This record gives sequence, structure tokens and C-alpha cells, in this order.
Amino acid sequence: MSQQQFWFRSTLFEIKPGEDEETNPFCYGRQLSRWLRDRLVIDGRIVEEVIPEDWGWCIVVQRKPHLLWVGCGCVHGFAANQPSASVPRGSEVVWSCMVVAEQSLFGKLRGNNTTPSVDALFKQVKKIVERESSNALVSQP
Repeated sequence: MSQQQFWFRSTLFEIKPGEDEETNPFCYGRQLSRWLRDRLVIDGRIVEEVIPEDWGWCIVVQRKPHLLWVGCGCVHGFAANQPSASVPRGSEVVWSCMVVAEQSLFGKLRGNNTTPSVDALFKQVKKIVERESSNALVSQP
């Protein structure tokens, strides 16, 4: 598996009460994933679907010749300071985008290299996030 990740803060994405019912408690990113999917499509990238995962939201970009996806979520450190029923504001969390490529056993045996796919999509995703003035990259929390 090949992957790259970055983190940022934003005033653009809000967290809706109950949003984490499709994921796990305090795992948010639905609005971020939908926003990013729309911008990837505008940039000419084909996107298959956006699905909830236990850790956040997954933008499936391609399935062949290997699975290529973008994980959208947030860092959980804020949860320790919040009452259990409290939903944080989107500006209070650190958001994360992680680009991942997974390949089958046969792909691994054939020596298929997923690094170019991850690098290209990572650069595209990071550029989309950076060009929005409401977003600011931060160091890994």
C-alpha cells in the first residue's frame, strides 16, 4: 500500500449533528469529502463514489489497475475536551486528506508500482485544498 497525507484547518466545512452515525463517534468529514469530490470532477478527474468508512469518508477515484482513493477525516484530539453530546465546529478541528493506493496480491507479484498514481492524485488534492483561502495547511498534529 502506498500513501501520502496532509493536514489543514478550515472555516469552510461544518459538522452536522448525527454526521458520525455513518462512521464512528467523532469521525467527521462528509462535507469535506463532497466538496473535494466536486472539485476533483471540475479538474477533470473521474470519481466513482464517496462512501462512509469507520474512520471518516472515502472518495473512490479508481478500482483498476489498483484501488486509488482519498480519505477525508479529522484528527480526534478535540474529543477529549468536549462533552460527549457536543458536536465540534468545523473550524475547531484539524482536517486530513490521505491519498492511498491498494493493489491486489497479483498486482504486487507483478511488481506494479502505485507510487506515480498516488503522487499525481496527492498533488492534485493538495493543490485544490491550498487554493481555497478558507484553508490553511498545518503540521501533523
